[in-house]
Amino acid sequence: MTLCIASVCQDRERDRIVIATDWKAGTDIAAAENEDKLYWINDNIAVMIAGTVTRAVDLKNTYAQYFLWMLRQVPPIGIKAENISDTLRRPLAMYHKKLADEYCYRTMKLSYKAFLDAVGKKQIPKSIATDTFSEIAKLELDSQLILCMFADDGTAFVYKVDDSGLELCNNFVAIGSGAIIAEGALYQRKQDFRMSVGTTLYNVYEAMELGSISPTVGEQHTLNLLRPPRMARDETVKNTMVDTTKATDAKLAKTFKSFGPRKMKGMSLPKNAFEVDA
Repeated sequence: MTLCIASVCQDRERDRIVIATDWKAGTDIAAAENEDKLYWINDNIAVMIAGTVTRAVDLKNTYAQYFLWMLRQVPPIGIKAENISDTLRRPLAMYHKKLADEYCYRTMKLSYKAFLDAVGKKQIPKSIATDTFSEIAKLELDSQLILCMFADDGTAFVYKVDDSGLELCNNFVAIGSGAIIAEGALYQRKQDFRMSVGTTLYNVYEAMELGSISPTVGEQHTLNLLRPPRMARDETVKNTMVDTTKATDAKLAKTFKSFGPRKMKGMSLPKNAFEVDA
């Protein structure tokens, strides 16, 4: 029950990221529009989640743990544009190990490392070891993340994390049950990272509106703009996410009414609308 979107855009030749999320959450029995799907790992990294909430939050927390470790190094390790993908793969690998640990403990009351040691010492029958490795390989994240951040040079990056791995999304990305509809709308608008903030805001708004056709996506959604974090007067780093104003929301709704899909009364065909069989 989710739709989250992120799209890189430009504001006077500087990278920005437009993000949007719905608020719907629930079960097969009941649902409500009361769940915030936007989290912050730190003041530079925003995360949106989809899938099983507990799994998505656990994956998000693994990323948070890794970036906290980077921050505590002396000197602190920054996010460099040239190796950002390698940096983001490490927490994902850590989480896959957590899933393997969970599976091994659930089935054998052993950690994954203890299981590997036992296999190496031939203390576990080969058939059991083979089956266990096969089951571990099938483990799924059961969740999706969108990671939004800025490198040290101000370059914006948007990544998707799912069972396919880590994917850099240069233009836009959507996750959740409404993602197929939303991405189709963004492709139709030819959304890319060179577009302005205003155009991107509308395109993302339209994608959210169309994505809400899905019964598992909420009708309410929030749009925000991300900019690189700045140093505050107290020398702490602050995120610079801003909300759209009521005037902007009204403008987006009015534009959608004019340029979004509208109902048709029908279309008449010409007299000879189809080829006649020979």
